[in-house]
Amino acid sequence: MDEVEDEPLYVERVCALDVAKGRLDACVRLPSDRNPRRRAQEVRTFGTTKKEILALADWLRCCGVVRVVMESTGDYWKAPFFRLEAEGLECTLADARQVKHLPGRPKTGSL
Repeated sequence: MDEVEDEPLYVERVCALDVAKGRLDACVRLPSDRNPRRRAQEVRTFGTTKKEILALADWLRCCGVVRVVMESTGDYWKAPFFRLEAEGLECTLADARQVKHLPGRPKTGSL
């Protein structure tokens, strides 16, 4: 039997947020139930009201997500960042210029 190395996972359960003025597109990536070397992904859209951000936080907790990454888009990132942080999630703000130049997948405007 051959041993196969998988890419190391830096964060097992993570959410990426695409923040806009009136909506949040949340992409959750989790380990796959069927194949441990693959990832499962789900995308949902939420509003930017307090009620919607709390619904997002509940969904993330149900998925076992503890880290949320979002791009700094104007001032729109502030409400979800601080509300999710207050809900006990670890939030990271990424600079769009730095994300654009990361190796790997090309940066696009959507998740």
